[in-house]
Amino acid sequence: MDDYEYENFELSLIPILVGKVLSDAGREEDYLEGIGALPIVAEDYYSYIIEGVTAICDFWKCREVGPYMDTCWFFSHRSMMDFYHLCRDWSRQRGVPLRRNPYMEQAKTELEEQLDSLYSYYYTYRYSTKVNHRWASGITLYLSPEFNQEFSLLKALAHIFDYYKHTAEELRYEIWKYDREQKAKVLYLPLPRPETWKEAA
Repeated sequence: MDDYEYENFELSLIPILVGKVLSDAGREEDYLEGIGALPIVAEDYYSYIIEGVTAICDFWKCREVGPYMDTCWFFSHRSMMDFYHLCRDWSRQRGVPLRRNPYMEQAKTELEEQLDSLYSYYYTYRYSTKVNHRWASGITLYLSPEFNQEFSLLKALAHIFDYYKHTAEELRYEIWKYDREQKAKVLYLPLPRPETWKEAA
């Protein structure tokens, strides 16, 4: 197998690898519908990755920015929105400022570790934890034309959104448990002794 055939073989695996990432995330249906039953075209590997990137999130927006044809991608996901709503509930419940919420800190670390691992100099990112509209929480990437780590980005996004999903479930349980504990404390407060009633009278 010469270099060209090997490269062609590698590229032809991309649609399968993308499908595997999406299948692990339980989001393969839109992808399979998007690519249809057409034969795999190795040279069109970029289209398969973009199909995967748009399928992994619930909201995706793309626009060109700057004079050098840089691209801005915005990703959001229901689990991300859910997580940051629950963080606010957790903080209110305990009287802890949002900036000191340990779940917020852990999510920041997880997100930055994943997005910093794309092995490219041709991108930067920022993210939002707001909840003031439907897709307020999200990840914004600014990509130069030289950026070529789309598949690594897909894997990173799959990991990030899975993290938000499972941590939101943990948060929801912690909020429920704390609420039950506080109600139990109120229910089982000792009644005042009868002699204190006479003293009060």
